[in-house]
Amino acid sequence: MKYRRLAAHIHSDFSDDCDWPLIKIVRRLRWMGYDGAMVCEHDRTMTDEKWQLIVRTCEQISATGFLIVPGIEYQDPSHTIHLPVYGEIPFLGSSPAVPELLSHARSHGAVSVFAHPARRSAHDHFDPAWFADLTAIEVWNRKYDGVRPNTWALRTAAENNLMQFTALDFHGPRQLFPLSVRVRASAGDTAGGVVAAIFSGASMPGAIGTSPDRLADGLAGRALAGMEARRAALAPVIRRWESLLTGHRGMS
Repeated sequence: MKYRRLAAHIHSDFSDDCDWPLIKIVRRLRWMGYDGAMVCEHDRTMTDEKWQLIVRTCEQISATGFLIVPGIEYQDPSHTIHLPVYGEIPFLGSSPAVPELLSHARSHGAVSVFAHPARRSAHDHFDPAWFADLTAIEVWNRKYDGVRPNTWALRTAAENNLMQFTALDFHGPRQLFPLSVRVRASAGDTAGGVVAAIFSGASMPGAIGTSPDRLADGLAGRALAGMEARRAALAPVIRRWESLLTGHRGMS
């Protein structure tokens, strides 16, 4: 069975913390072997007009053969809970109530995802009542989980029959990593078809050529845990030097 390999949770210069134009990101992802991307720009600077421009831009790029699914990353008022919603549905406004947002997404057939559970310990604030309308959980977010999957997210997804998302959370080249959401090619060549396929459960996570479940435990899990510990120790130093050299400090 053939699958379309998509890079999930992609920010571009439509967001306030990324300076990469979408077309530049597409060129890099295409070179890496991806077949498309799932974009989610922040709600905090979103307007109805900007959302329509994003949708049109995604359609124009998709017409070139690289499929782009438009989306918005919503955040709660405390900036702790983040929920990317993928699909061409009306913008709900900045920082809507989570139950209202999830119900809105589900009623429109959109895909809603609980993003980066490790960021600000968001998993400690997760409400089990959200399971009824939530589509998926990011079980591996490159920006916040680093080079190993999130065991809380894997366990929670399995126990509650939620889709697993492996996401880049792209803001710049540091987040480029072999993670993807794989969708059956039979979903078609449109963003709507891909969203409908994921919504119905016809997708699977991809991580370094295998499933994230296989990389959470055992020898592979221990190896990745060691790599992540070293990466996490060095990351603040690298970011500090990058900030000094470029004068750029992004939001997250």
